[in-house]
Amino acid sequence: MSGFSVKAVPGWLRRVRWREQRLGLRLLRAVVLASTLLAALAAGLLVALDYRREIAAIDEGLARLERTSMPSIANSLWSFDETQLRLQMVGLLQQQDVRFVQVIDKGGDRFSAGTPPASESLTREFALRHATARSEIGTLRLTVGLDEVYGRLRRKASTIVVATVAGTLVGGLIMLALFGRWVTRHLEHMARHARRLQHGLTVDPLSLQREPGERPDELDDVAEALNDMTRDLNEQRDQLEVLVARRTADLQRANDDLVLTNRRLEQAQTQLVHSEKMASIGVLAAGVAHEINNPIGFVSSNLGALGGYVADLLRLIEAYEAAEDALGEASPQRLAAIRHAKAAIDLEYVRADIGDVTRETAEGLARVTKIVQDLKDFSHAGESHWQTSDLHKGIDSTLNIVRNEIKYKVEVVKSFGELPPIECLPSEINQVFMNLFVNAAQAIDQRGEIRIATGVDGEGVWAEVSDTGRGIAPEHLPRIFEPFFTTKPVGQGTGLGLALSYAIVKKHHGRLDVRSTPGTGTTFRISLPVSQPEPQAEPA
Repeated sequence: MSGFSVKAVPGWLRRVRWREQRLGLRLLRAVVLASTLLAALAAGLLVALDYRREIAAIDEGLARLERTSMPSIANSLWSFDETQLRLQMVGLLQQQDVRFVQVIDKGGDRFSAGTPPASESLTREFALRHATARSEIGTLRLTVGLDEVYGRLRRKASTIVVATVAGTLVGGLIMLALFGRWVTRHLEHMARHARRLQHGLTVDPLSLQREPGERPDELDDVAEALNDMTRDLNEQRDQLEVLVARRTADLQRANDDLVLTNRRLEQAQTQLVHSEKMASIGVLAAGVAHEINNPIGFVSSNLGALGGYVADLLRLIEAYEAAEDALGEASPQRLAAIRHAKAAIDLEYVRADIGDVTRETAEGLARVTKIVQDLKDFSHAGESHWQTSDLHKGIDSTLNIVRNEIKYKVEVVKSFGELPPIECLPSEINQVFMNLFVNAAQAIDQRGEIRIATGVDGEGVWAEVSDTGRGIAPEHLPRIFEPFFTTKPVGQGTGLGLALSYAIVKKHHGRLDVRSTPGTGTTFRISLPVSQPEPQAEPA
């Protein structure tokens, strides 16, 4: 028998993408399952009917044997011809499906032929009568095996089911191929079209891929409805885009106006807050200096007295030590207790260290006094008018204020020239120097140097603050004096320090310039006039 050839399958059937037809495969499974169930049901009904026919045929054959064989068997039993009886019984075994024959006479004697079947069987009993006898002379029992009957029924049922399932499967595959050709490929085409629309791609109107001569169906109606919906959505989207663009332009203009107004308000607020803050610092510094100076005076006075008391006590201890020999002769136990107490408190160390402790305490008090004075000089409490000030003194007091910020990683190098006193607001000029010192220290990562130089230039003075830090990128230099501009991480800078410094210097009719080299450092130069110009009288 020749094998199945792929070439025998039509081309359109070979082109079907079976794995992609999820809907078609579900339909095929449902059809095969339903057909199998129906085939099983039909096979069951046919088997039941055939079983009844088989049993009826067996009963008919046994009835025929009753009519033809019973008289001769009864004669043999009546005449006690056992040989003839057994021959007749063997003859009955030759009948279809008869497996066991047994004759029982009235006396209970049994004559058997064949073997009783071990599985399903059917037994019928027939009464044996002789023509001369008025009653039964015995019983004939025939046992028919049903194995072959069941075998024939099973083969028939299997044939029905297999043939039905095979036919259904072939028909289902053909139906699946037709379903893929007529439905699935169009649904996939519509799905691809919808995905392109979802991603915002420009696509042509949806058109199903029909073969020549293929007539439209319901899917074409769906495609046309999708095209109408797409056209409506595109029109609405275009209208919405125009509306959004118009609203966005209006919002942008309003936002620009708000940003400009807000920036002006922030600058005005910053100046106001700075002025109020400096005034508050001045009042606070004066109060703090007054409150601290009084206890510092007490402590200094008491420390001097304490030094005298300590010297007297040390002399007294020396006198006692000189009398230890005499005390040892009078009371050795007391002398041992005194020496034990001296060892316990380490008297020699205390005697050597107490002078250093007293001296260091005095130096600390002097340091606190200097800080308080620098704080007063830095804030110039109570000032509300322009005054003559020593620029070097302001720089020194400001350095003392920020000492804790810079002392661990910065070495300060001063190169002061001879400067005349200048007319200024000292607290605001000190604020400028503090901002520059702190920024310089923060620009140095590990160890570095801050150089401060001053000098005279014509009718003005100048001061330069240089550092050996990271430097400022060229693209940032034009913006460093803008309010709120900062290159520091979030939380480490507000972007107001240099903006305020620039405003203060400008208020003093001076200039604040900067030059920087990335990786080398930055230099800020403050130029201030010695005297402020006279204010111009307002026109009447």
